[in-house]
Amino acid sequence: MRRTFIWKLRQKSVRDNHKRMRRLYRVEGLAVRRQRRKLVAPRVAVPATQANEQWAMDFMRDTLSDGRAFRALTLIDTCCARASLRSLKSM
Repeated sequence: MRRTFIWKLRQKSVRDNHKRMRRLYRVEGLAVRRQRRKLVAPRVAVPATQANEQWAMDFMRDTLSDGRAFRALTLIDTCCARASLRSLKSM
């Protein structure tokens, strides 16, 4: 909303919330200004060229044959596709 419109209303001792201000804007036929989102440049993924340069991690969950839950944190070297499994406490 325009600051001048709100400022003039407040000078006249009209102190209300934003919903009433929007309604008054609509009654007066004024357009409500909306802020545009700032555009963020997309990041470019750089592929790994040597070992230990870039790793990917993921949580995996599975159930054992006796019904107990099993969680694991998998770490994978994206260059060599070498995996490392770390077992977590069961659920």
